[in-house]
Amino acid sequence: MNSSSQIGVIGDRAHIEGGIHFPNYKIPLPPKIAPEELNRALNKLESLPTDRIPEISTLPSSSRMPFIPNYLFVGRRQDLIRIAKALKGGQTAAISQIVVATGIGGIGKTQLACEFVHRYGQYFAGGVYWLNFEDPKAVPAEVAACSRPGEEGLDLQTQVRLVLSTWQSALPRLLVFDNCEEAGLLSKWRPPTGGCRILVTSRKSKWDQALSVDLLPLGVLDRNESVSLLKQFLKSISTDKADKIAEELGDLPLALHLAGSFLCEYRKIISPADYLYQLKDETLLDHPSLTGRGTSFSPTGHELHVAKTFALSLGKLKADDSVDELAMHILARTAYFAPGIPIPRDLLLKTVDSSEDNFEATLQIEDALKRLDNLGFIEIEQEGSIVMHRLVASFVRNLQRDSEAQAAAEMAVLTEARRINSTGYPSGLLAWQPHLRMVTNRAQKRGDERGSDLSNALAYHLHAIGDYPGAYHNFQQALEIRRKVFGEEHPYTALSLNNLGGLLEEAMGDYEGARPYYEKALEIRRKVLGEEHPDTAQSLNNLGFLLQAMGDYEGARPYYEKALEIHRKVLGEEHPYTALSLNNLGGLLQAIGDYEGARPYYEKALEIRRKVLGEEHPDTAQSLNNLGFLLEAMGDYEGARPYYEKALEIRRKVFGEEHPYTALSLNNLGGLLQAIGDYEGARPYYEKALEIRRKVLGEEHPYTAGSLNNLAILCYYEGKFRIAFDLMHRALGVRLNVLGPDHPDTHSTQQSLTVIEESLKKTG
Repeated sequence: MNSSSQIGVIGDRAHIEGGIHFPNYKIPLPPKIAPEELNRALNKLESLPTDRIPEISTLPSSSRMPFIPNYLFVGRRQDLIRIAKALKGGQTAAISQIVVATGIGGIGKTQLACEFVHRYGQYFAGGVYWLNFEDPKAVPAEVAACSRPGEEGLDLQTQVRLVLSTWQSALPRLLVFDNCEEAGLLSKWRPPTGGCRILVTSRKSKWDQALSVDLLPLGVLDRNESVSLLKQFLKSISTDKADKIAEELGDLPLALHLAGSFLCEYRKIISPADYLYQLKDETLLDHPSLTGRGTSFSPTGHELHVAKTFALSLGKLKADDSVDELAMHILARTAYFAPGIPIPRDLLLKTVDSSEDNFEATLQIEDALKRLDNLGFIEIEQEGSIVMHRLVASFVRNLQRDSEAQAAAEMAVLTEARRINSTGYPSGLLAWQPHLRMVTNRAQKRGDERGSDLSNALAYHLHAIGDYPGAYHNFQQALEIRRKVFGEEHPYTALSLNNLGGLLEEAMGDYEGARPYYEKALEIRRKVLGEEHPDTAQSLNNLGFLLQAMGDYEGARPYYEKALEIHRKVLGEEHPYTALSLNNLGGLLQAIGDYEGARPYYEKALEIRRKVLGEEHPDTAQSLNNLGFLLEAMGDYEGARPYYEKALEIRRKVFGEEHPYTALSLNNLGGLLQAIGDYEGARPYYEKALEIRRKVLGEEHPYTAGSLNNLAILCYYEGKFRIAFDLMHRALGVRLNVLGPDHPDTHSTQQSLTVIEESLKKTG
C-alpha cells in the first residue's frame, strides 16, 4: 500500500513562504516491511477512536517524545477528536492532508499536540517523532535524532537520508513538527509519500491551498474548562471567584496555568478575592503571577511569562519593512478598542492615516492585517471584522503607551457614532457599542474636550435605545467636563444642560428637575448665540414641550410659536427641525381640544419628514402616530388604525420590541381597539406596553402610570371593578408623586378612580 502522508497543523498565524519538498539529500528506497507487520499496523491505526478520547498510554518503543503527559490538562475534547479524524482519514487517495490549529501565544498549541500524542500516539505502530522546528537550521539535527538504533554513529547527512527514507514507508507514523513557522519548512521536510501523519504546531494561520491544510483555529478555553483548570491548582477556590479570574485573564490557558500556580503557592498570604482585585489594574501583565512567580515547571518547556510569549511574536515585525511598519501602526490602534469584541474593519481602518488612496495602499493595509493575524496578535473573522484578546491588548498598550494611537481610535469611534446618531437609527451602533463604551470610559478619565464629546455621543445612543440610567450618567459626565473645560456660558455647556433636561423630562418623568436645565440652556444660548439661532429655537421648543407636559398649555404656546418662527426663517420650510416645531404645535392644539386646528400642523410635519427623512424614519413614525391619535380623538377610528399600525411597524424595526416608543405605539393601538369596543383585542397591547414601561422606565414614571390608567379603564368596561380600582389607585399614586395634584392627568385619574369606586360599592 502506498498511502500518502497525512498532516495536521496546530498553529498561530503567519504568511505563506515557498519551498521544495526535500532537502538536497539523495533518498534511498524505504525499507521493506513484512506484509503481516504492515497489516497489524494498519489495523491498529484503523482502531484509532474518533468518537471518544482514549486514555493516556505508552508510545511505541521507537518513539521520540521529549515531554511527559500533563495531568492538569483540561478541555479541548472537540479539538482532539477533530485532529484524530483528520489524521486517521484520507487513506491512499489523500494528498498530504494538514490540520492547523491557530491561536495567540499562550493558547496551548504545543500542549494540545502533546496531549494528542500521549492519548493517540499508541495507534501509530511506526512510532511518534517529535521535532522542534523553531530554528530552521537545526531541523536536520532534529531529523537525524529520529534515527533507528544502530544508525546514531553515522554522519549527519547519512542519518537524515535514512530517516527520510524510513518515513516514506507505508508504516503509519506520527510526526510532530513543533513551532514550524514557515510553509517552506513544511513543504521541505514532510514525506511526499508513505504512511506518515503529520501534526504541526505553528504561529501560522494562513496556509497555501496547495498544501491541503485543514485549519483548526484554537480559541481560548470554555469558561467551565477555565474554572476547572484553576480548581486543579486550588481546590478551595469558589466557582464564582474562579469564573471572575478567568474572565479577567480572557480564558487564556497559559495565564490560567500561571494564575493557578501562583494562587496555590501563595495561598496563605493572598486570597482569590485579593488576587482578583489586583488583576483589575491596567498593568495586569506585570503582576508577578503572569511573569512566572510561583511556578518553575513548564509541561512543554515554554516561557512561563505571558508578556514574553507575546513579545516573541512582536520581535518578528521588522521596522525596516513597510508592511511590518504599517502592521505595528495598526496594532497600536487596535489595542485601544474593546478587547474580545469584533471591530468592524471599516471602523478600524478609519484610524489609519493613509496619504495615498489607491489600490496599492489598500493591498498594503490588507497585507499588514494578515501579518498581525499570522503572528497571533489579532484574529480576522470570516466577515472581515478584527478581534484582539484582552491580554494582547493590555500587552500592546503597556508596551507602547501610544497617545497618538489612542487619539486615532477615539476619533474614529466618535466620528462614526455621531454619524449614526444623526441618522436617528440606533441599530447601526449596537454591534460595536462596547467599543464606544471602552474609548469613552478611558477618555472620561482625562477630562478633556474629546472625553466630553465621547460621553455625549454615548449618552445620546443610550438614550435612543432606552438605557436611561446609562444615558443620564454619561450626559452628566459630559456636562461636568464641559463646565471645567469651556466654562459656564459656552454653547457646549448649554448643549449638555439641554440634553440632561430632555432626559429628565422624557425618560424619567422628572418635569420639575428638568426645568432648570432647560432654562439655563436657553439663557446661555440667547446670550452667546442670539435670539434667532437654531440652538436657541431648540431650547424654546423644549421648554414649550415641558410646560405642555406639566399641563401649562397657555405657557407652552409662545415657546412653540417662537421656535417655529426661527426654524422657518433660519432653516427653511422643509427642514426636519421645522417639522418638529409644526408637530409640537399640532400636539398642543390637540391637547386643548382644537382638533381641526391641529390637523394641518401634523400633516405638514408628516409631509416634510417623509420627503426629507424617508418613510421608515423614527420621526416619520412619530408623525404617523400623532395623526392616528388625532383621528381617534376626532372619532375616525378606521382612519386612525393604519397610522398607528405603520408607526408600530417602523418602531419595532428601528428600536426593537422593548423600547418606550414601541410601548407608546402598542398603548395607542390598545386604546383604539378599546374605543371601538374590542376589549379582548385591546388587552394584549395594553399589557405589553405596561410590561415594557415597567422594565425600561420603572414603576414611578408618568408613562407607566398611563399604562396602569388605561388597563384600569379597560377592566372597568369589562366589569372587573376590583382589578380596575387597584390599577387606577396605583396610577394615581405615581401621578401624585411625579406630576403633582394639580396636573390634568392627575385630575383625570382621580375622577376615574371615583367612578370605579362607586361602581365597586354598587356591586358589593
